[in-house]
Amino acid sequence: MRLTFLISLSLLFSTSCGNKTCKPTLASFNWLLGNWESHQNEGMFTESWSIKNDSTFTGKGQFQQNGTIQFSEELRIEARNNRIQYVALLPDKTAYFNLDSSSDNFASFLNLENDFPSRITYTLSDKELVVLLEPSSKSTQPDQKLRFTAKQ
Repeated sequence: MRLTFLISLSLLFSTSCGNKTCKPTLASFNWLLGNWESHQNEGMFTESWSIKNDSTFTGKGQFQQNGTIQFSEELRIEARNNRIQYVALLPDKTAYFNLDSSSDNFASFLNLENDFPSRITYTLSDKELVVLLEPSSKSTQPDQKLRFTAKQ
């Protein structure tokens, strides 16, 4: 009986984080996968995410206006060297954002050196994906909030 209790106790502690903070894995962000769209007065934003491999999600973000693509970026979420990074590949630069905090259906990525955005936050609630883009303290740009729904 005592041996069964000790084995059960050791299994419990070997599979939980105990007093340590659990580090999220890429699988923690599966709720982002799929195709999302946000209809705005001036046009439509789309964002899509898929699994490339066990350490990388790939994404694409676009803004279309009157059927013409006005803005496009390639995106990645990568699990490398015990950390999660969000990467935005723009025509003129590549911006890296480190995972700042996360929980179920929430992720916040931060790069204080980037003027806009310096923080990118994703939240999924009631089948709506909300993306909040926040500027650095040096920027005069306001926050930008996009509300996406799953593309049918």
